[in-house]
Amino acid sequence: MLALEVGVALLDPAWTPTDAILESCWERHRTTAAFTTSDYLTSVLADSLLRVDRVADSRNLVQRYLATSRRERGRPGAALGSTIAALKLDDRV
Repeated sequence: MLALEVGVALLDPAWTPTDAILESCWERHRTTAAFTTSDYLTSVLADSLLRVDRVADSRNLVQRYLATSRRERGRPGAALGSTIAALKLDDRV
């Protein structure tokens, strides 16, 4: 639910996530990434970090997720793929 709410908020180019929202996303990501698919939450959190000019944090999050937490074997879906492209990363980390 959190990822969906933040994802919808990101559709408004004027919206900026608060520190509390970012921390909630980080916490949810930490508790779920290794156990279930977190591609969408990862992309929402990374895009939120980009929105507040935290490019290095966004890049590190996605790289770490792809290298250590992502369980799916296929290529990332559209949301995470778009984030990977925006960060100019290789999705086969």
